[in-house]
Amino acid sequence: MSIGGRELFLYANNTGSLYRMKMAIAKNLATKKARGIYDRELAVKGWMHFANAAAKSYTKEHGARGDKWSNLFPVPDRQFAAREWRDWWTGEQKAGVFESLLPMKYQKAKTRKGTVAALKTAHEMVDDPKHLHVVHVLPILEASDPGYSLRYPDPT
Repeated sequence: MSIGGRELFLYANNTGSLYRMKMAIAKNLATKKARGIYDRELAVKGWMHFANAAAKSYTKEHGARGDKWSNLFPVPDRQFAAREWRDWWTGEQKAGVFESLLPMKYQKAKTRKGTVAALKTAHEMVDDPKHLHVVHVLPILEASDPGYSLRYPDPT
């Protein structure tokens, strides 16, 4: 077990700015699996791209001036993290988590029906003006009130 690799793995899993890249790689691998061209060892190479991006982000956020991301996380640490993500992805794939991310021609019939229904509902909601409303209203602090009471803005 690599301490640096584990730190990189945990950091990337808890960093929102890296989430889109992580899910893009997961979707790509899921599509390869569905097409029958998935290679377990090449998956590590794909996750290495994510490990490199995570190492750069970690160094930018936590490193001292002059620290190089490749020195802070040497190749064995990044490979360890990449293998951890591959193993995580394999478990999630077996559970069917990425099924709805697949192109429709690779989805199972049950998932495809759910995807079509969700898209249809989304299109209906966009076309229907009653669904255009504020979903989350943030409170406004009133500085003039003693004790800074909360006031919610009028949604109209």
